[in-house]
Amino acid sequence: MSKKESLMKEDSGEVYFITTDKYFFPVRLRKAEERPKSEQLKEEEYFREHGLVPLPFEVSGLLLLQDNCTYFDSCVKQIAKDVVGQGYKVIPTEEGKEDKDEEKRVKNFLMDPNPEEETISEIVEKAIIDWGVIGWLSIELQRDSDDIAIGLWHVPAHTIKVHESKAKFCQTRNQRRVWFKRFSSPEDISSKTGEPIKGPKNIAHELIYYRNYYEQSDYYGAPNILPAVGSVRGLIGVRDYNLAFFENYGIPAALITLKGKWREGATKQLSDFIDVEIKGSESSHKTAVLRCPVDGEVKVDKLGVDVKEGSFKLYQKSLRDEVLSAYKMPPYRIGIAEVGALGGTTAIEASKIYISSVVNPLKRATADIVTKMIIRGALDSELYAFEWNPLEIRDLSAEVKVDQMLFGMGALSPNYLIKKYKTGETYPEGDQHFVSAGYTPLEGGSIEKQRQVVLTGIEDVKQMIEEAIEEAKVRLLPLGVDEEGIHGTGE
Repeated sequence: MSKKESLMKEDSGEVYFITTDKYFFPVRLRKAEERPKSEQLKEEEYFREHGLVPLPFEVSGLLLLQDNCTYFDSCVKQIAKDVVGQGYKVIPTEEGKEDKDEEKRVKNFLMDPNPEEETISEIVEKAIIDWGVIGWLSIELQRDSDDIAIGLWHVPAHTIKVHESKAKFCQTRNQRRVWFKRFSSPEDISSKTGEPIKGPKNIAHELIYYRNYYEQSDYYGAPNILPAVGSVRGLIGVRDYNLAFFENYGIPAALITLKGKWREGATKQLSDFIDVEIKGSESSHKTAVLRCPVDGEVKVDKLGVDVKEGSFKLYQKSLRDEVLSAYKMPPYRIGIAEVGALGGTTAIEASKIYISSVVNPLKRATADIVTKMIIRGALDSELYAFEWNPLEIRDLSAEVKVDQMLFGMGALSPNYLIKKYKTGETYPEGDQHFVSAGYTPLEGGSIEKQRQVVLTGIEDVKQMIEEAIEEAKVRLLPLGVDEEGIHGTGE
């Protein structure tokens, strides 16, 4: 057997030879099936393989912007507080059709829907923050064997991916994945694979999903802040620029060079004098006197960067207003005292727009979710509905002035105002009305009687005026005045 044949026989893989005029060199390659290959799936590959729809924009970027912009963060959290902060009530859907046991069951679940001791208000508040930051919200629902809800949790919306069928969802965190089926979907799926299954093992929980409509996606929503992302980044840029003065530009303000023959140690004495004696705001605008030796000179080279007072002040306000406008948020709601050009304010008008266009629609949407999906769909109760308490923003001083004017016109009674402002107990005589002329009580209740009282008062005033005129004439007669008028004495 030749040397070449022996090498080929002993080799289990493919062998190629490099041949020269005198020698040949065997080169062994591994078989294809022996090459190492990872069986892990990249996140994008997993999404494509399982039919999950990619996000329309980078969600993690929005979360980062929220963490770095006070106005953005304050707006979304204030909206959530204004929706749920006034509490809620469970009301009967039809008067007369009430069941105390069923009402208690519904209220108990809403008060304690999971082992983490969260209430329905806390769960919805977290979900609304998600809606405000990234444009959609998600809530996990678990049922028992009787198909009745036994658990409810908030699911961080940025971890949710929607399946192209819209019938199921996948939560991804690092390399871990959990599947959910859409609320009330009849088909059970595996919580591990998302595939249809039969039997109680690994059945996926349901997911309540609500999105803010986004015209560029049929699967995901978009937050109101999306068009104003540039303004948020601008605000962060302004902050970073001003911080850079203290961090990156924290170089000495000036370089002082001493020329000539100075006494030994003069440099350190001058440095210590500047650092200790004249450093700080309390030494501003003071005058420093320095005596130089013969042929000596002090040279000062400016090194610091000038920062204009109020850098970006107007630009920053413009950016802030655009962020607030995205959520229709009145400045005072997030602690900004805004004063008009003439010292006035539009707080009440801005609050009405904010409540009617942002808060109330979210109250209705989330209340419908709780009523239709949780109370009726998951707790099997048709007798009760869920409702958030209204958010009231009142200008009490202006309201009191209006009521005072109406009270003085006889339009409101003392008892009405006592009930409205809860200032005490009503009293029997408090149902009568008053007029502003000394707040005299009107006798009787009919309009005709009140009219006669007013006419009588006018007649009395007319008679008093006529008597005063007659008395004035009498006083003027000795001075040359009679009923025919004023005449001279001839002198």
